[in-house]
Amino acid sequence: MSGFVGIFDASGAPIDPRIVHAMMTRQAWRGAMAPDVWSEPGAALAVARHEWERSDPFAGDAGLVDDGEVIVAADATLFYRAELRRRIETAGVRLSGDTPSHFILAAYHAWGADCASELEGEFAFAVYDRRALAAFCARDFAGRRPLFFARLGDVFAVGSSVGSLVAHPACPDDFDLAMLGTYAGGLVLSTGVSTLYSAVRAAPFAASFTWTRDGLTRTTHWRPPAVGRGPARRFDDAARELREILAAAVGERLAPEGVSTVWMSGGRDSTAVYAAGQRVLSREEGSRSLRPISISYPEGDLGREDHFIRAVADRWEGDVHWLDIDEIALFDRDQERAATRDEPLTSPYENWNVALARGTRACGSRIALDGNGGDQLFRVSDIYLADLLRGGRWVELVRELRAKRGSGRRYLFESTVAPLLPKAALRALERWRGGTWTNHYVEFPVPRWLHRDFLKRHDLATRQRSLLPRRERGSFEQAELHWLLTSAMPGYALGVLQQRFLETGVEVRAPLMDRRVVEFALGRPRTDRKRGIHDKFLLRAAMKGLIPDDVLAPRDTRTGVTTSYSSRWMKRCYPELFERLLGAPLLLAELGIVDADELRDAVSAYLRGGGDFLRVALFHTLQTELWLRARV
Repeated sequence: MSGFVGIFDASGAPIDPRIVHAMMTRQAWRGAMAPDVWSEPGAALAVARHEWERSDPFAGDAGLVDDGEVIVAADATLFYRAELRRRIETAGVRLSGDTPSHFILAAYHAWGADCASELEGEFAFAVYDRRALAAFCARDFAGRRPLFFARLGDVFAVGSSVGSLVAHPACPDDFDLAMLGTYAGGLVLSTGVSTLYSAVRAAPFAASFTWTRDGLTRTTHWRPPAVGRGPARRFDDAARELREILAAAVGERLAPEGVSTVWMSGGRDSTAVYAAGQRVLSREEGSRSLRPISISYPEGDLGREDHFIRAVADRWEGDVHWLDIDEIALFDRDQERAATRDEPLTSPYENWNVALARGTRACGSRIALDGNGGDQLFRVSDIYLADLLRGGRWVELVRELRAKRGSGRRYLFESTVAPLLPKAALRALERWRGGTWTNHYVEFPVPRWLHRDFLKRHDLATRQRSLLPRRERGSFEQAELHWLLTSAMPGYALGVLQQRFLETGVEVRAPLMDRRVVEFALGRPRTDRKRGIHDKFLLRAAMKGLIPDDVLAPRDTRTGVTTSYSSRWMKRCYPELFERLLGAPLLLAELGIVDADELRDAVSAYLRGGGDFLRVALFHTLQTELWLRARV
């Protein structure tokens, strides 16, 4: 997880080395070593990383890689490198080294601006081609590594952090107030490619940029395949094939020797990663091992899955490294932490993830695998009911509705009928009911303490809805799955945690977001993902025999629900936190974003009765105010 910057000036003017230094200093948390810097008139690149990242499983010992024609700065971990080497050599290009940067340089020579589509891994990089006086930049399809850019007159600048670009003297540092309100209200769906700084943008997932002195073009080097259109296979055959694909994905991400860890709950995703990894290790002789790290919740807590976790570990004679949830503080030096972030956004589960990362280090490892991707790929919301109604599949629709009898009529209407109604009809329903009939099913409500004039002036509701899943062609299911894989949300969630992971010295990898796994899962029909009230049928079938049957079996009640943890901490800490916060003038109120009286009322309402929406929205308001105060 290196940090790099690239500066490309269409005027051909020399790049001031002090600018490069300032930009790299602003993201020093991404690399403690002195940066490797290259510059010539019209272009400059720099990269830095931590000492522990110089070993083979990570970025390797090369900084900038330069063969005299092309120079590469990369933040990358690549997988399936033996296969990639064969394809590069078949294309007539010879590798000059074994680091990810060497592979990227060779891939650029082999395929030019199409090279990003040939890479499997987590990456963001910048290439400068001296021959063409051109730059090429790309980000991986899952957004696992950050890439930001800014157009500053004649200058096109890229970097691994927002702060690195704001440090460029030509980059305005004024806030986009609509984004500040978005963060303050927890309306993180509205982020899109915007950042808090009006001049800086986040590169979309799977984005490639080609810059020349004549201009900038952007392309997309990967798009999700059509849902349910993969090769026809019987369910059992598909389950066996998924097992092998997932095993290969996990095997590629394990450390070449020593301990790797998996952050394991008792659900279906991380347990599948663990079991697939153990299957790989059981076939080989060597020093590699995989150890689960899990969080124990108290008896009676909805988050408790200890018995499932133990059952999976026992199946492979594994030793669980346990963490106690009561020893993980939700709030810890929040004012101090806010001062280190480029933007206000953080996660209520930041310290939860940091505790897992520290657990990885306690196990003697720097590589952690997680189950991210399972919910996106192997389940779907009840929006598929609208597809059944729209397609006239009445028998199947009735069967599904009967299975969901406990869901409530309003919920079923919003899942089945409302998506098919014209906007005018929905607005008519709102007028008839005297209020809002429904938000979009994945839309965050707007907190009442955001000032009405601010909401109207910046039209935040429209801004948020413009980035929600849209069914332009195909099914509602396809629109949702594609949105989950291409929206900015996962990258933002990961980005706010990467700083803490780097500080801890851990790289977190997601085998379920392997492109082979993603494309195979999307090719399968909806019935592999969800039927009635149960889901993840294909993933569970793929793990048959690798995970105990009672862990794979459908569960009548949800387990692993972590909201009790954050709710307990918030109710314990909020009175003092907000007393301190509201004891001084609110900067968010001075900016016209928050109504301080409404915020006080909301805090009181939460402490009286709770509620997940209030809990999360108040957390984001608190963090945004702390972030502002750290900068004023």
